[in-house]
Amino acid sequence: MAQQSFTPDRGPWPPLKAMFRRHPVHSAFDAYLESRALAAYSGLLKHEDEFLPSAGSDVCIYSYWFYLTARVGALVKDRWSPNYNVRLVSRGHGYDVNVQASRVKYLPLREELLASVDSLYPVSDDTTNYMKSTYPRFAHKVETRRLGSPGHEFVNQAEQVPLHLVTVSTIRPLKRLELVGEAVSLLCKHFGDVRWSHLGSGSSAYASEFIQQWSAALGPKHVKFVGQLANRDVHQWFRENSATVLINASSSEGVPVSIMEAMSYGLPIIATDVGGTRELFEEDMFDGLLPADITSQNLADTILRLATCEETKYREQAQASRRAWENSWHSEKNYKDFIHDLEVPRPFTATP
Repeated sequence: MAQQSFTPDRGPWPPLKAMFRRHPVHSAFDAYLESRALAAYSGLLKHEDEFLPSAGSDVCIYSYWFYLTARVGALVKDRWSPNYNVRLVSRGHGYDVNVQASRVKYLPLREELLASVDSLYPVSDDTTNYMKSTYPRFAHKVETRRLGSPGHEFVNQAEQVPLHLVTVSTIRPLKRLELVGEAVSLLCKHFGDVRWSHLGSGSSAYASEFIQQWSAALGPKHVKFVGQLANRDVHQWFRENSATVLINASSSEGVPVSIMEAMSYGLPIIATDVGGTRELFEEDMFDGLLPADITSQNLADTILRLATCEETKYREQAQASRRAWENSWHSEKNYKDFIHDLEVPRPFTATP
């Protein structure tokens, strides 16, 4: 098999000169992604003999993100295509498809990546609709395939009293955890026993400063930063701790798996209407979908509405969260369907 030259000037990829005719910031992002992809591809080739398929095989290259790994997959597809029937598919989540989540409102090499993949599977209808409308030439390649969280023996840990708020995320600005801290401060005026548990941390100075600030502001009675947990330990935490509601105040999301996991334990949800989050909410669940531009007062008022509703109503809403997870977000069912898509090539008809 001939060695492939490490150059982007192959297939649908624009020559470097063309890259640098774009906006300077965009060109810099394009070149940076390309250089990282080529470096990763070079590393893969050193171990190619360890995973090279047998001659004539059908090969599916799967990228979890529509970003760096999708570009590396395109390079491998280009190299293997003369000898194998190669199909390249990618998922699309949040930062890798949502331009608004980028600080410079730009994501590199969108059309080039779309030209290279055989299928792009966003995890939300919101992203699918966006990609189809923004890149109509490639709309036939884009179709929603949902994520999910693992099944488990149901342990109903939803408790209206005492009021216990849970958040699960890294600690960084776009998660807007300060809104939760401010809401807890407001709620302390109504409830003596308000607790906030946060699962997750961060390696940045921002995360360290955030933990120090809110630990001091609320005190150990009202907040506990549990720290970074492996996924199995997150589930263990949910099995062992009752809670009233899971809150997600992010300014940007794909479809948060942390919400799916909380729903599987029967917790009501309060979350901002960003990305595909609204797709998690079904009929009879607590009406906790809030505008993206919420204030801490909006959040506190919504928590108060849940905390003071009739106990039977609270129980019904908690059960509705579990049912919604069973109907739409059970990973065993969703992933079996997705594996079928990877195994069976899907005929596409290009749009005119």
